[in-house]
Amino acid sequence: ATAAALHASSAVSLFWPARYRSPARTAVPRATSDSTTTAAVSTDAHERWMLYALELAERGRLSTAPNPWVGCVIVAADGATVLAEGYHQRKGGPHAEAAALADAKARGVSRSAMEGATAYVTLEPCTMGPGKSTPACDAALVASGLRNVHLALLDPDPTFGGGADFLRANGIAVTVGAGAAAVLASLRPYLYQRRTGKPWVVLKVASSADGAIACADGGTRLAHSAHASSSPHTAPSFRYTGTSQWITGERARAHSQVLRASSQAIMVGSGTAVADKPKLTVRLADGALPDGWLPPSNPLLRVVL
Repeated sequence: ATAAALHASSAVSLFWPARYRSPARTAVPRATSDSTTTAAVSTDAHERWMLYALELAERGRLSTAPNPWVGCVIVAADGATVLAEGYHQRKGGPHAEAAALADAKARGVSRSAMEGATAYVTLEPCTMGPGKSTPACDAALVASGLRNVHLALLDPDPTFGGGADFLRANGIAVTVGAGAAAVLASLRPYLYQRRTGKPWVVLKVASSADGAIACADGGTRLAHSAHASSSPHTAPSFRYTGTSQWITGERARAHSQVLRASSQAIMVGSGTAVADKPKLTVRLADGALPDGWLPPSNPLLRVVL
């Protein structure tokens, strides 16, 4: 069967390259409200903290559509201790920066600790624009007392991008580029849509080794010889069982379901719809998603051509 999975605004290219994935999550030092000791932070450390923020962001990559999945971690002045963290979970809910600031408040982080801290955010904070339903994150960061912010990427969204300029105009030191390659790999579908206005389309094809996607009767093609004495060099003849349901194996089918979960729409041709009567739904097996990932918030839009 052949199907195309689309995201109207934040489609996902599933399983971004392994070299860009953040390390397995480990225990991170937690801060008291007085973690104000200042220490120099190396470029490698900035990269590692951004990858940690990206690890947080990935938890929401199936559930935030049509918004991008974003993570934020606030690191104390010692450069080694997490004051707070958060990620965007779903449209209409707190953005990553707001979630991290709420976490800081819940942990009793003092304003003096915030003033010496650094925030790592995987995507440029949003600014107030027409139709915005949540508070602007750039203004929230300014109000928090933070004085240093690292961004992996700027947001190309023409309406809500531009938060970096607002932060700089309000006295916050902003750098862009830490962990950029990893975040670009993760957010490529979102960035593509925002820059082109077109959906990111992923084509999934299941085919046999000889390029077929199904037999004429929809069944399995089995090789057999008409005569027991046939030469091994004789081309085999075939019969059709008419009982086949899948070309692919269990692992491929499980991956296909995660691909569906990563998309906002699934599209098939009318021939496939008539012949196979596909459900075009997401059916995730237990344990199919990485630890901590949220499931999709909305059902797939089903499209038949």
